[in-house]
Amino acid sequence: MKLLTIREPWASLIIYGAKARNGKWVKKDIENRSWVPNIAMNGVRIGVHAGKSTAGLAGSLMDAEEIYGIVLLKSDLIFGAVLGSVELVTWVAHSKSKWFNGPVGFVLKDPFAYPKPIPCNGQLNFFTDPDISRTLARYERLRVAGKSAKRKQ
Repeated sequence: MKLLTIREPWASLIIYGAKARNGKWVKKDIENRSWVPNIAMNGVRIGVHAGKSTAGLAGSLMDAEEIYGIVLLKSDLIFGAVLGSVELVTWVAHSKSKWFNGPVGFVLKDPFAYPKPIPCNGQLNFFTDPDISRTLARYERLRVAGKSAKRKQ
């Protein structure tokens, strides 16, 4: 399975979502990039890896609150691990999604939270990690069986 490193809090918002100020539960449905993906995207699942870096985290948490009405704490986030998987639908240069700020957006759907985050090192672009491939496959079998993990509220 291909993995994609995404900085926090955005990785958690894709996989777990969060409650906005208006009381609605929201999940991020677009991942913004500056590059067009080099893999087929029609329904392929990828693992969402939350990056280890906390550089820029304060600004991202402020953006989550000011732009999207979501209050998250650093202590709620997970760093340096695969949180779950998501389906890549397509990529777009324009979108009506509130999450899109381009120039390229990967359209996401059907996020699945793994029972436990899988520690691993991230990389640029899409990547694989043979050391965790068995665990990824086991968790994906849980997804197919319909057994999603519940995030602590």
